[in-house]
Amino acid sequence: MLNWASGNPGVDRLQSLIKLGYQQEPWKSRYPECAAIPNDWSVITAPGSRWLTPEGSVFSGNIGWKNSLWIEGLSHVQTYFSEFTDNLEDQDPLFTDEANLNLLLKPNSPAFLVPGFKDIPFDEIGIRP
Repeated sequence: MLNWASGNPGVDRLQSLIKLGYQQEPWKSRYPECAAIPNDWSVITAPGSRWLTPEGSVFSGNIGWKNSLWIEGLSHVQTYFSEFTDNLEDQDPLFTDEANLNLLLKPNSPAFLVPGFKDIPFDEIGIRP
């Protein structure tokens, strides 16, 4: 079992999903993959269960900055991903003015080297007068 999925945090997350009604409409038809998650923690954690490992999942195009830990057990986790590419681990994304919360990226940001990356329009987000 992967460390991030052991213990009570997983049970708490499952209970939150159950409260949300994730196996009922409209969630069931909109997110069928999520609705397929068993609603019983013992089924999820049973030996041989596929629910706690991201086998076949894609981990690509992620940018990590000032992470205390990028991914715990990275070498173990990578074996489950069908794709693990184009990630920037702990590289300064070159914010315009991080100290003053201007998180627009400078034109020479390494984020723009990530295939398919689209800049977040922080200047268009939030309350407007």
